[in-house]
Amino acid sequence: MIQNFNFTQTFEKTSIQADYQFKNISLALKLDSLNKVYSFSHSGAAELSPYLDFIGDYILDLKIDDFKDCLAQTIFSIALEKEVKWSQWYANEALLIFQRLLDQLIGREFFSQCDPDKIICRCFPKDLSQVLKGHDQTKGVKTDFLKESLVGSGCGKCKTTLDNIWQELDQASDYFRGKTPLEMVDEVKNHLMDFKNYSAQDLDEVELRNIYFDSGHFVFEFSSNNEFNFDSLQTSLINYLSSHFGFEVALRFTFLP
Repeated sequence: MIQNFNFTQTFEKTSIQADYQFKNISLALKLDSLNKVYSFSHSGAAELSPYLDFIGDYILDLKIDDFKDCLAQTIFSIALEKEVKWSQWYANEALLIFQRLLDQLIGREFFSQCDPDKIICRCFPKDLSQVLKGHDQTKGVKTDFLKESLVGSGCGKCKTTLDNIWQELDQASDYFRGKTPLEMVDEVKNHLMDFKNYSAQDLDEVELRNIYFDSGHFVFEFSSNNEFNFDSLQTSLINYLSSHFGFEVALRFTFLP
């Protein structure tokens, strides 16, 4: 196993350089006066060496702006194209360490503002606090967060964890898929105006008293639980509203005395 590795190419005088130490791993990166990478070296990386070598080979002679926003995506794309067989875990660790080296290079946490103990996505580094912030900024619209952050679009191993966290945040949030509970209920009421034509079921027959939104569910309050087939009604409402909202709607029925 290679323990020491060095890429070096002669350019103009060094304009910026950075060193980063992580446990027993040492990394060094230098840019020339044109902000091109002309030297990257590492030592003590053991199992991470091939992955850091791969990164170094890609960035040599590139300007930092050429890769600063898409390093992980590009590295994984190249590896896939070349059919490189490697460990996803080691590749992610190498990228995280290299990104912290880049932090040192430009003097601030531009790339890896992540708590290493609370990482959610390793391919496109995001930790728990950034997911919480993303949920707040998008008002719970997960598709907007995924499009902006690219979380989950690498190896995909974080998707289940992210889904569970997002669901918990939805339940505790004042927003659901970008709308307040009141806005969601108003939208349901607007859609229900045409429900009778859709299902031949008349909500007036069962004395619908109220609709409100609670913990991700639309709650329908009826005056009483009579002989009406509420199971059929619930199925029809779920199918009808889901088709309008574009996601599977969760409903709960309650019956007033």
